[in-house]
Amino acid sequence: MMRDQRPPLDASPAVLVHRMLQSDALPSHLHSVVDADGHLTSTAAELEAVMVAHFHEVFALPSAVPAQLPLPPPAMLNDKESVQPQWYDGLMTAISEEEILLALTGSPQITASRLREADR
Repeated sequence: MMRDQRPPLDASPAVLVHRMLQSDALPSHLHSVVDADGHLTSTAAELEAVMVAHFHEVFALPSAVPAQLPLPPPAMLNDKESVQPQWYDGLMTAISEEEILLALTGSPQITASRLREADR
């Protein structure tokens, strides 16, 4: 019985990026990285700064206070005095098991195998 061989450390993208950022030389397999100003990086320090800024932004926690809306919500979303709750109360009642079964009784049954057959 043979054990599965683990890939070498160099096969992990995270390890490659970590080694690349610790190196003083630009990696040969990375051809260009553009900074926030639209300029290509030319040194390892510039490359590291761009990568750190990018991943800091990607993994940053959201602010605790939600941002205010730029404009107030449109008036159509406000409560309307002319709308009476009795009109939609029936839509908010719980659905019974019998109602679900009745709705499904008339619907066609589609399975993954049927979909594959239809694609042929």
